[in-house]
Amino acid sequence: MEQHRYGATPQELAPVIDFLREQFALSPRHVETHPHEPVPEAADAE
Repeated sequence: MEQHRYGATPQELAPVIDFLREQFALSPRHVETHPHEPVPEAADAE
């Protein structure tokens, strides 16, 4: 599973981030509401 960490597109990272979110409960506030949707980066800024 050794791959280059850099140069990955957001589309490639999306499933990885989703997996990590489920495994480590990242951003639980968002996960409770939308467990299968990507976290909108602009949401916290507004």
